[in-house]
Amino acid sequence: MDYKKFQADYLFTGNEMLHNGEVLIALSNGTIKAIVPAEDAGEEVQKVNGVLCPGFINTHCHLELSHLKGAIPLHTGLVDFVLHVMTKRFVDPEVIQQAIQWGEADMFKNGIVAVGDVCNTPNTLMQKQHATLQYYNFIETSGWIPAAAEKRFEQSYSLYAQFASPKSIVPHAPYSVANALWQQIIPYFKGAVITMHNQETPAEDALFKSGNGDFLRLYQHMQINNELFIPSGKSSLQTVMPNFAQAHTLLLVHNTFTSKED
Repeated sequence: MDYKKFQADYLFTGNEMLHNGEVLIALSNGTIKAIVPAEDAGEEVQKVNGVLCPGFINTHCHLELSHLKGAIPLHTGLVDFVLHVMTKRFVDPEVIQQAIQWGEADMFKNGIVAVGDVCNTPNTLMQKQHATLQYYNFIETSGWIPAAAEKRFEQSYSLYAQFASPKSIVPHAPYSVANALWQQIIPYFKGAVITMHNQETPAEDALFKSGNGDFLRLYQHMQINNELFIPSGKSSLQTVMPNFAQAHTLLLVHNTFTSKED
């Protein structure tokens, strides 16, 4: 059987850091066979500088938005950031595909082997067929207008059907999913890995605690009638957390303003 042997300054197993010259032995197809002391490894050991470790996992990626890198001003705040994404995401499909290819290549070059990718369009389907990286496809759902909940869910489920497993239907953020839409997607959380953008700005908690804050400007800009929203008097996370009771795993992303109580 054909083996490959590697020795590095440090060898991280995923659980512990080894640094006594241990040798990693792998099959020619990359499958890890064993980690043995140097004296038991035999000949033809390849020595590398630095740390040898398992591939990295990018748990939150928007590969379909790779073309927006460098296109959005810094330090504008979340609401203006969202508005920029909404207005700049639709460009020449060829430009989008080229950026997706570059984005994936950049991850691969930096040691990433698996990706939790947020999907709102089918734009990444073609690239993912190459199976260069392993993807968990998070089909993102949003809609703040209660009357449009069923239509929004149907759109998300149609997209969900196009992607390969592993995959799940997930909410975008507390401030962008109406209660009626939550009720549509909650049944699909059972046993699944679910992710959500969480508490990126103080305005998110302000909305749920008092019904005020900068998100009112976002709704106004998007011509969304917010009159049906009733503040819970609690933080955004405390408000929506019960919705995830049946999820296998919940991955909250950003958490920039998550409190100790939350």
